[in-house]
Amino acid sequence: MRKIGVTSTGQGIDSMASMGFGQSPYFCIVEWDNGQITGYKAIANNWLNANCSAACTKQLAAEGIESIVTGFIGNNSYNALKANNIEVYALQSAGKVEDIAKDYFAGNLPPMNGPNSPGRGTGRGQGSGMGQGKGRGQGNGRGQGKGQGRGRNRP
Repeated sequence: MRKIGVTSTGQGIDSMASMGFGQSPYFCIVEWDNGQITGYKAIANNWLNANCSAACTKQLAAEGIESIVTGFIGNNSYNALKANNIEVYALQSAGKVEDIAKDYFAGNLPPMNGPNSPGRGTGRGQGSGMGQGKGRGQGNGRGQGKGQGRGRNRP
């Protein structure tokens, strides 16, 4: 029997696959034997959007999966999976977990050669805006003009 994980939006095998590893609400574990799906179960991602790389990987490794199929994966998660001998395969398009698992076992999904999502980053971009917008209009209008204007007299 072989087992894989598929990032999933729901708990059922008929749920749609989730495109992002860390943002996936569930990981669907699919069992395969004698050319067919023989079982599945869903594991909730308790680390949703909170750097799930180490924790998720530990849980998936405990399930005994050989591979995970996902759309996008960051550097930390990818490296954590590879360190646990879990191969990462590319989700080609959205679809049901069942169909994606069948594609995987048929050999129709390509392995990923590295992370394909830049992750959150550190937010240190310098920006390219030119203006500082710090004018406060505090001139008070007290010019020292010594104009010699010769205004006309009006009757």
